[in-house]
Order: sequence, then C-alpha cells, then structure tokens
Amino acid sequence: MAASDDISKAIIAAATGTSEGSGHTLSQLKTLVSTAGIADSIDVLNLLSVLLECKDPAARDLIAIMGECSSAKEVIIAVQEETEKIINRLEEGEDDGWEDGEGSEKSDEIGLVERFIELIGLYRAAIKRLKLRKRTASETLQPLLSNLRRAMEAISVRVKSDDAKVLMGDIESMVSAMSKWIENLPMIDDEESRKCRSLLKSVLDDALVLFRHHLGYDTAQMAFETCFPRLGKSGGKTHDGEGRRMVEIYASAYKDLGYTSEQFFSSPTTLSIIFFVHDWISSSTALKASRLSRFVPSILTMLQPTSTLHDDALAFLLLVLHRNQANAADEVSPEVVTTVLPQLIVLSSVHPLPATRHQAFRALSLLLTSGPSQLRLQLLADLVANCEYPQMRVAAVGLVKDAVLQALDADPSNSRNAFGSAMFMRMFGPLLFRPSPPELFDTKIDLENFMDSPEPKRITEVLSLYYVVLLRDKSNLTGVRDKDILVTIEKNLLHPLASWLATIEDEDQAESTHETMPLVSLKLGLNRIEEAKASLRK
Repeated sequence: MAASDDISKAIIAAATGTSEGSGHTLSQLKTLVSTAGIADSIDVLNLLSVLLECKDPAARDLIAIMGECSSAKEVIIAVQEETEKIINRLEEGEDDGWEDGEGSEKSDEIGLVERFIELIGLYRAAIKRLKLRKRTASETLQPLLSNLRRAMEAISVRVKSDDAKVLMGDIESMVSAMSKWIENLPMIDDEESRKCRSLLKSVLDDALVLFRHHLGYDTAQMAFETCFPRLGKSGGKTHDGEGRRMVEIYASAYKDLGYTSEQFFSSPTTLSIIFFVHDWISSSTALKASRLSRFVPSILTMLQPTSTLHDDALAFLLLVLHRNQANAADEVSPEVVTTVLPQLIVLSSVHPLPATRHQAFRALSLLLTSGPSQLRLQLLADLVANCEYPQMRVAAVGLVKDAVLQALDADPSNSRNAFGSAMFMRMFGPLLFRPSPPELFDTKIDLENFMDSPEPKRITEVLSLYYVVLLRDKSNLTGVRDKDILVTIEKNLLHPLASWLATIEDEDQAESTHETMPLVSLKLGLNRIEEAKASLRK
C-alpha cells in the first residue's frame, strides 16, 4: 500500500512540477504503473484532477490506464466530481480553460472542453468493469448520466465545431459501451433494461440537439437546392460527409437501443424532424402535408430565435411543402399555417445569415401557398399593411404577385381562388396602390431620407405587380381593368408619383448612383404601366 502511495505522490509531483517527488518524469512513472500492474491501487480520486490539468502526453496515457485498470467505482466517482467542477466553472461564467489574472490562457493547463472529452472516455472505459452492489443498473446510471447531461448543456455554448464532432462521437461510443454492459448484466429483467435504455437515449437526445449545428451538415441549403435547383447552388460546404455520417451513427445507436424510425415518427419530436430530413435527403422519404400538424410543436421549438436547429426545421418545411405543392396534394390546415407563419416571418426578416433569411422566406411562401386561398388573402393583406418588419412588407408584395398569377393561370372552371376574383382588388387596392403615407407626394420630401426608407422598393414592387396583372388578367377576373379602378389607381398613386419624379428631375436633386437607381426603377415602372394601358385602349 505504501508503494502505491509513493507512486501516487510521485505522479502528483511530476505533473505539478513540484520538487517533492522521486525525480522521475511523468513518462517514466506511466511506464512503471503500466508494467508493474499497480494501476488498480493508485489514488484515482486525488490523481485525476491533477492529471486533467497537465498537458504532458504522459498524463493522457495515465488517465487512459486508470480508465482501463483502476477501480471502476473510484474512477466513476472521480469522474462525477470532475464533471461537477466543470459545470460549476461554466455556470459561474468562466472561459473554456483556466485563465491567469490578465485573462490569457495558461499554456500548461487543459481547457474545460478537452477535460470533458477525457471524462467521457473514462466513463466509457470504466463502466464495462463496474460491478453492481446494492443498487440496480438504472439507479447506478441515473446520477452519473444526469450529471453528464448537465455538463453537456453547460459546455454546449463554449464548444467549437471540431470539438463538438469529437464530443458527439465519444458520447455515442460511451452510450454503446454502457448498452453492452447492461446486456451482459446477469439477471436483469425487461423493465430494468427499459429504464436503462431510456436513460441512455436521453444522453443521445441531448448530444444530438445540443451539438447538431456544429456538424457542418447544411440540410436547409441541401433541401433548398433540391426544391429549387434552378436558383443555383451555394458556394458553401453544404454536403459535409462527416456530418452526415455522424447523424447516421446516431440513428444506428438509437436502433441498437431498440428505438426505430417508426417510433420517432409515430410520436414526433425534434429528433424526428432531424432524422426525417436526413432520411429524405439520403433516400427521398416523403411525408404528406396532412400529417404536418403533428410536427408543429417541435417545429415551433426549432424555429425559436435562440434555437440552434433552424437548419433542420427549415429543411423539413421546404421538403414537405414543396413536395405537396408539386403534387397538388393536401391543403395545409389554417391552424398549421397561422401557427408556424409568425416564426418564419421573424427568421425571414431578422436572422443574421442571408441564406437562412432566404430559406425561411421560401418556406413562408410555400406555407401560404399550401393553405386555403381565402386565408392566404387575409394573411398577405396583413403582411403588406401591418408587418412590423419593413423589409417583409416589401417582400410580401412579391408574394401577392405570385398568388394572383397562380390564380390567373388556374383553370377557371376548377378554381375558387380568391386572388382570381374581384376580392383581390377590394382587398389589396386600398393597401397597395397608394403611397405610404397616402399624402407622401403632396409634401416636401427629403430625398436622402426617402431613398433610405423601404418605400421606393415597395412602390417599385407594387408597380411591377400592377403591370403584370394588367397584362395577364385578360378576362378581368380581378376587376383590375375596370374603369373606376384604373382611375382610382391613377389618382392615388401613378399621377402623384409621376409629378414628384418630374419635380426631382427638374431640380436635379439626385446626385449619386445610390439616389438615381431607385428613381430610375420607379420611372421605368411607370413607363411600362402607361404602355400596358395604351395597349388596352387599342
């Protein structure tokens, strides 16, 4: 016993650089522990903390030896203690790594993420040697896995992409080792086995949800390219093979625990959506839009501004709604449309990544198209008039144009689309075909402020909408060619705009390209409308 105490003291001295040791290096002591077969008697509870802080490669080797050969019970207790330290450090707001007084990371100490990865490896190595005493397998696993899950959540906000991939792989390996340990336990009944598998599943669940976004597996962009191939491919790395393989590894791990894909889809969760998107991209698995309502709670969670799972939620919506539209299949219920739409509006308007904003906007468009036309009419009217995001009020005009063109292209005998009726002008005439505010062009306008506002873009979109509907609605289903409608739009929008543009031109106020380009777009829009109206008079 004294010899093992001496070895433990010598290891601590070598790892910390104190002068009280035997003079042996950590590498020499590692060799001694390994060849002498005394790993099962060294002081794991005191050694682990010291070795975790040491960057000497021999420290890593000694930790691995402890995991394989030292007392499994002591290793697990020590790991729990070190895991608790990591949780406390992170919850207190400390950085990933111990820091000195000036805030720079010490070169001789190991960061918290690296420590956590080593602790997971120790769990994996020690659990297969653990002997049950008074407690059952589930009672043994519950506290250590609960502690582990807390640490995973705490560390998820600090972990970098490469470390996250390592973490996910090591966590899956640990779960696999624990699953095999459970299988090999004597006299374990089905209920106890079920409890253990449920605990292990929870660890996989957390790992996938917390670290999935670090995999570099851009499913939303892949889905976007699948649905809209003519819009071109992203220049980014959207098809990370390593990320895809990690999702496949986790899918296989769930199956090994007895959880099939059918079970995931029968009771939809966030994980169901992740695996569904992966399966669709890999093998074109399909889902009817009529079943979308069952996934809505999970979709809403994934689309929250603070969520890291926007990618899979948008991919899911794009794939399901585009397939539904292409097949002219099920109408999405009003409840689904009105519940999901607000989250897509927020993402489309304020997400920091342009690609995500575009993907969310496409999903928003598909969602509106998939619902009842009367609801689409009401929701678009609200968007163009009342949306708190100016850029969305502009973009919504384009959605209105898409909707009315879709209605005009439909077979009149089979269509009850509100956009292909007089309801269109009754609803959108007062909302679109006038400046905002209505008296805008009756007052003196600061040109620079006007150009920096969303109004030039909005009016340009409105002019484009008016021009297209004038030409395409040959049967005047919308009433856009009615004389009173033509006169009203001329009075409320076209004439005031033309007069203001003429004034600007006369005064030569526009001095830069930033100012002239929007004005050119407005003038071109007016000219095209005048040409369209002239052709109607012939």
